[in-house]
Amino acid sequence: MEHIQDLIPTLLFYLGINYSLFIFMYAIDPSLLDFIPKRKEILKPKRLLFRSYKAIKLSGELTTIGFTLILFKKILPAPIATIILASACWLIFVYHIYYTTIRRFFNTNAIMYIDWRLIKLGTRILWHGYPLALILVIGLFFGSFYFYYWISNLFVPHLYQLSDTSSILMLGLFLAIILVGIKIILPDHIKIWGYYKKRIIFTSNFINYNFRESFATKKMMVRLKNTSEERKNSRIQSLPLKKKPNLFFLFIESYGSVLYKPYFQKEYKSLCNELEKKFTSSGWSAYSHLSTSPRSGGASWLAYSSFFYGVDVKEEGLLRIIVNKKEEFNINHSLLQLLRQAGYENNMLVPLTGFNNFKVDWEQISEQFSMDRIIKFEDLDYTGPLVGAFGKQPPDQYSINKAMDIVETQSKNPFAFFFVTLNSHAIWKSPIDIQSDWKDIPNSEVPLTKTGKNSYFPAIRYQLQTMTDFITNRLGEDDIVVLLGDHQPPLLVSSDDPYETPIHIFAKKPSLLEGLSQYGFQKGLYLDSLPEKCPRHSGMYYALIRHLMSISDIPESEQPEYLREGYSI
Repeated sequence: MEHIQDLIPTLLFYLGINYSLFIFMYAIDPSLLDFIPKRKEILKPKRLLFRSYKAIKLSGELTTIGFTLILFKKILPAPIATIILASACWLIFVYHIYYTTIRRFFNTNAIMYIDWRLIKLGTRILWHGYPLALILVIGLFFGSFYFYYWISNLFVPHLYQLSDTSSILMLGLFLAIILVGIKIILPDHIKIWGYYKKRIIFTSNFINYNFRESFATKKMMVRLKNTSEERKNSRIQSLPLKKKPNLFFLFIESYGSVLYKPYFQKEYKSLCNELEKKFTSSGWSAYSHLSTSPRSGGASWLAYSSFFYGVDVKEEGLLRIIVNKKEEFNINHSLLQLLRQAGYENNMLVPLTGFNNFKVDWEQISEQFSMDRIIKFEDLDYTGPLVGAFGKQPPDQYSINKAMDIVETQSKNPFAFFFVTLNSHAIWKSPIDIQSDWKDIPNSEVPLTKTGKNSYFPAIRYQLQTMTDFITNRLGEDDIVVLLGDHQPPLLVSSDDPYETPIHIFAKKPSLLEGLSQYGFQKGLYLDSLPEKCPRHSGMYYALIRHLMSISDIPESEQPEYLREGYSI
């Protein structure tokens, strides 16, 4: 009995430290907190006994360190053991914050070589826009280290004071956990999704995976350089056009194929049918498809770049090469650059108000997207209520219509117009309804949805209604509109969900839409039958270039090959 009493405080300390390592994971994904069974499970003892308890997670590293400290407690001084334990726990805790954030919000593997830019950008935004938040983040890091040092300073003496019999019992427990953990991780430790499914977690496996993927990404850059000569002959450098319709590239933030899931499908189909009637009555037609984004839940700029360059841009490093060294590596000219060479004037709308003292590098953005004009917040003469979950901006209905006024008065035909909607950005604090006259918005109240997952569909409804109103009321017979989702919505999709987003192409003249079916497009807004295999955003680059050349009666033999997957590196 005294051995059990001797073990209880040590076990409690062990469990306390252990679960503190996963506290951020539990906080960011409350579904993992399933200690309390559901009522139906309580009534069925067998089901209760064998149910999957997601919250039960044991750290393999903490267990291994505890095992080692007991074995060597006679030769390893307690202060050194405390520092070793505290440092290890703190590093595990920090890595879980990093990993869980990337996994949960961007629905992708954590790869430091890629994510470092995201971390730097997030830090800059916090520093210039939300300094208090950055101070709290820094305080969390320092405070968490102090916490682990403090609790380790209590835990190590308990380990060292165990009697020989209690030490043997504790060693047996630790050894059992380690052996079970090794049995679990050996077959499939590379599969990162297992992080949420395993009960015994060796964080070092995920760090190892991260480093391996980072080095693989770096090697990919070398491979790109080695294949640049092979790429030279297939590189697209010009776009000869005889007919030049005005082109609108409108990306809807977080517009994903999750809308075809059962819990959204009925509402989404009804909305599409309602909007299609408005399009049809105004003489417009639409063709739709699904397109695979390079990322899910975030990193929108990788989606735009994939679409505009015809390269599947999954990595930040690849994007930097494409933007800065495309000549050296024989990367395609961007679609916007090709249009500029063909006589188009390129316009981009960026209505964000920005963050305090945060300087946007407009020159870099202009170069990346081959822009002749960037319409910023200060150009919109907006004095009404600002909205937005990430940064503040006018309602998108006002921004796009006011920007169109500027384009119509200052641009020469033909022109291209590029805009990424903002009001459907997570965490979905969006205007609820569009106004009958967008000019009244600055002088009106703007009712907003509440933030959270339940506001996702209302935000998408607002965006599609805004685009319907804009297209049918502002655009003409010689215009083509490409409406495309950048990525799936964060928080609403899992790692098992595909990366597809809807894409719609609109025009009034039937001749401007002829031939889209050869790329898998179906007539209408809603897809009654989902395609078995979807092209990528980068593949849409080739489809659109070929389509524009077909409109100009350029023979197919003179058109570039259709690469459904884009140029994959």
